[in-house]
Amino acid sequence: MTIYQYTAFGLTIATELCFPAWRPGVGSPDVVVRYGGVPDTLGPRAEQHQQYQVTPGALLLQVARVGRFWVHDGLEIVMAPEPDTREDDLRLIVWGVAFGTLLHQRGLLALHASAITVPEGSVAFAGPSGVGKSTLAMACWQRGYPLLADDICVITTSADGTLLAYPGYPQVKLWPDALHHLEIALAPLRRVHPSQDKRFWPAGEAWTAMPQPLRRVYLLSPATTDTCTITPLTSVDKMVALAKHTYRPQFLAGLGLRERHFTCLAAVARQVPVCRVERSPHLAQLEALVTRLAVDWRQ
Repeated sequence: MTIYQYTAFGLTIATELCFPAWRPGVGSPDVVVRYGGVPDTLGPRAEQHQQYQVTPGALLLQVARVGRFWVHDGLEIVMAPEPDTREDDLRLIVWGVAFGTLLHQRGLLALHASAITVPEGSVAFAGPSGVGKSTLAMACWQRGYPLLADDICVITTSADGTLLAYPGYPQVKLWPDALHHLEIALAPLRRVHPSQDKRFWPAGEAWTAMPQPLRRVYLLSPATTDTCTITPLTSVDKMVALAKHTYRPQFLAGLGLRERHFTCLAAVARQVPVCRVERSPHLAQLEALVTRLAVDWRQ
């Protein structure tokens, strides 16, 4: 079987499943994605849920009509697909919940956020699904700020104590109304899933290749008016908000990683301004929002 090699989140990934838009990687793999046998259970001490089991070092995930996935030790994602499962469905699980769990297992802080590169380093836009993280990042790219991450933003601490945001997968998921507003043609773009009209936009050269110092985290929420408010958070509020916007936080307790996760959150809260941004959900206000945020992150 062909082995593909990519890079994302500062890791070299060797995989039997092709990911066409990802950047090539070199060197010994840090992570392996392969087909193979998946255990039936993680044992009697595992935290049991309807669709998954979790224990320190491992997640066993069952996805209806797709297959079973075993993510263990921050090293490997093993796939056991159902007959006739499409590769696109496998990709959605691997680059989402499976890889998000693996990043936690490796002791990395994974936020549910998109990120861009600015002259001072990087800025992350965190928030729940549908709040407009990807659309805002794309609007920033159109203003000259390269993209860094979409949906999962990984933050680590360098040897000298600097917080770094790492490049993720070089693609952005966007709905048709956002593509239309950004004047990006819909027709050539692949659907994220056959049941929805969301599309993948391949970022290519728009993507930053190197990790960037983290300078700001903005927590997006919709406002009831067309005005934009930016409110800096205090240390305690930072911790609460960042915990809320961690990627797949429901697995942390079962993985035995709550203490490690708390340490990562504390480092961000201590070193980086975190602001709540209440802004209009209307796309017509998008460019004004970028202008307002650019003034803020330069301060």
